Amino acid sequence: MLAHTPLDLARDELAEAFSSVAATLSAPALVTLPVPAERLEVVSRAGLARLLRKASIAWRPPGEPTIVAGFGQELVLRGPREATMHDAARAVREAARIGHISRVTGPTQPSFFGGGRFVAGGSVHDPAWDAFGGWTFVLPRLLVAWSAGAVEASVTLRLEPGATRREVSARLARTPGKPGPAPHEHTNWPMESGGRDWCATVAAAIEEIEAGRYQKVVLARPADVQRDDEIDTGVVLERLASSYERCFLFKMTAGASAWLGATPELLCKVRGGGVSTVALAGSVPRGGDPAADDALAARLLADAKERHEHALVVHALREGLAPFCSELDVPHEPSILRVANIQHLQTPITGRLLHGEDVMTVVAALHPSPAVGGWPRDEAVAAIDRLEGMDRGWYAGPIGRVGLDGDGEFAVGLRSGLIRGPAARFYAGAGIVHGSDPEREFAETETKFRPLREAVDDV
Repeated sequence: MLAHTPLDLARDELAEAFSSVAATLSAPALVTLPVPAERLEVVSRAGLARLLRKASIAWRPPGEPTIVAGFGQELVLRGPREATMHDAARAVREAARIGHISRVTGPTQPSFFGGGRFVAGGSVHDPAWDAFGGWTFVLPRLLVAWSAGAVEASVTLRLEPGATRREVSARLARTPGKPGPAPHEHTNWPMESGGRDWCATVAAAIEEIEAGRYQKVVLARPADVQRDDEIDTGVVLERLASSYERCFLFKMTAGASAWLGATPELLCKVRGGGVSTVALAGSVPRGGDPAADDALAARLLADAKERHEHALVVHALREGLAPFCSELDVPHEPSILRVANIQHLQTPITGRLLHGEDVMTVVAALHPSPAVGGWPRDEAVAAIDRLEGMDRGWYAGPIGRVGLDGDGEFAVGLRSGLIRGPAARFYAGAGIVHGSDPEREFAETETKFRPLREAVDDV
């Protein structure tokens, strides 16, 4: 972690406070307490890049000034490679049933942070993803929220009734900066991607679409980067945070590897009985000035191929949410989302949940959407497994945060990369439909690689 952590500096105060709560408990409970504000100056002085470098978890929704960093693991839930997001939803739900006492509000309220594979299992196995499992969710012991240098923090412990001050102090002293080695850590990393001709793969998919096997498939490809020195994930995240303010920022570590990125795509958000998602499909690059941006956006809105690709995503999300919702609001026409290097067609969708379903239930129902898989879902996912020739791992899988009350938000893990020491593998994909052109789709993936390539330049 940092040279002197908030837990080091506030251990005596926190131990006293936690033991006072433990004296009132009649059963085990998760207890969350704030770190005294005067103990947080050390974090502010260290700077954002150092905070993010040492954090095992990082999260920031688009358009928000606050970045949350997590350290240590109070609870860890992990499923094997073949486990589904339905399995993850059940595990998180069960873990959240323990009693909880919190004296914290705002961004450092306790949450499980995590995500999972694009799909469970698969015929191609890259051991580089083994440490992450089929899905992993972590309840950090220490959460730090950073906003323009202003810092707040909380600590969460699973307390037994009557835990003493000495017992609590000993636990706080053992809080690690990063998780320990994950099971089955892979050392020969990254594995070769196979060297397939991606444009030929796209052409094969177009032939299958024209033969009526499916309507859309999203095909991805990797790009590997090798540096002489270790890639500084803190600097990478700080650059992504400043350049891609309208994207979700995320980081999740497992063993010696970090999965991180800046994705524009919301999978779903659940809060107070309301649910929201965004259909995001169809894209063009940014222009050199506002007029060029507008011209490109107009071309995108008028492009029949891009509109068809987008309509498939809207339809699937509407169908996926309908069983859970008493009402749905779906605009008739898409709008334009602009991020630093690309423009997308977007359609925001909102609804009211029938029975207060938690965010994990909605994640399991919606993922993978046609924006990252294809349509129909089963046929498209089978085509990805057959044609891509790589293990996507957590690329295009759900990544996010769920509170102990079941509310939360998840993004889709795009514009992302797996980093380990001096090596990195980035992933990018494109939606293939009738009328797609392989060379144009290749150029789209090159545009999508830019955020990570620029963020690791000279790091």
